[in-house]
Amino acid sequence: MHALIVDDEPILVELMETVLAGKGLSSRSAGTVSGGIELLQYGQFDLLVTDFNLPDGTGAEVIREAK
Repeated sequence: MHALIVDDEPILVELMETVLAGKGLSSRSAGTVSGGIELLQYGQFDLLVTDFNLPDGTGAEVIREAK
């Protein structure tokens, strides 16, 4: 299974990646809405974890794009 993490806090991203890896999930991450949307265009993900407040918009934008 593959997860996408969109968060602008590197420490939180690292923590989430560690937890997900411990559960057998691989992950990719982005720190911005645009970065998250770009990853969605080139990959398939089973799980999306996103912060709501991001430097260039909101996590809701990433969720809408993922749908």
